[in-house]
Amino acid sequence: MRAISSERVLSKVDHLYLSFYWFSLNFHWGAMLTVLLPIEVLTRSPEATKALYLGLVASVGSLAGMMVQPIAGAFSDRCQLSWGKRRPLYPRWRSGQCGRIVMDASSNFALFLGRCLPFSTTWQ
Repeated sequence: MRAISSERVLSKVDHLYLSFYWFSLNFHWGAMLTVLLPIEVLTRSPEATKALYLGLVASVGSLAGMMVQPIAGAFSDRCQLSWGKRRPLYPRWRSGQCGRIVMDASSNFALFLGRCLPFSTTWQ
């Protein structure tokens, strides 16, 4: 006896759209991690410590991804608001992304803090 599933079966066009999405996502992060990350580390650190900083940036980013994603997923799965599971978290995610864009756009995070915070104007 077969169980009746209420899930929609994906068509070939849906699979094609998903393939385009995953290809573009993997292309983006592949270029980000293999091309842009070493260039940014090289421009922001001395040549002697480039490998150390590149390893630190990659490992801290990986650890953050391994810790934040399961915690956010568990939190959103337990969310019982009338909006649904994911919608209440969208504003938090978007504000975090906007903050990240601002920090990435600044040439140096310490310089960013020095310009934005009044108590850190003498910090060099």
